Amino acid sequence: MRSTFWIRHAPRYCAICWLFNRIARFNVDVLVAEAGASPLEPYNGAQAYEAIKNNVCFSILCASDPYAVVGVQKAFGMKPDLVTGPATSTDAAISLVKDLTGVDALNVLDPASTPILRDLLAGALASKPIPVFA
Repeated sequence: MRSTFWIRHAPRYCAICWLFNRIARFNVDVLVAEAGASPLEPYNGAQAYEAIKNNVCFSILCASDPYAVVGVQKAFGMKPDLVTGPATSTDAAISLVKDLTGVDALNVLDPASTPILRDLLAGALASKPIPVFA
C-alpha cells in the first residue's frame, strides 16, 4: 500500500480509510486483516471486504463449518483461495469443503500444513502484483 487510500463514499468508510492511510505510511507490502467474528454479522465485515476486495492477492476464509463457506460465498459473491478454521479440523471436513465449494482447505493447526501454506502464499504473491491502494 504505497499510496493514499481513498473510497468514494468516505463517510461510510471513514474508519477503514483512516486505518489504510495509517498503514500506507509504512510502505508495507502485505496486509493480513481480519474482518470480525462473522462477515455477515453487524461488525462491518461486509464494508471492510468491499473496501479492499479489488486489491486482494490471496484470501483465506476461516470458517466454523463447511456450510458456512457456502454461505459466505453466496453472500459476498466471492471465492476464497483457501479455507481454514474448524471447518477443516478433519479429513472428512476438508473433503466436504472441497466438494461443496471447489475451494482448497487446510488444517493450519496441523504442523504438516505449514509448508503447504507457505507455498500457497509465496505462489500468490509471486504471480500477482502487489496492489497499490489508490
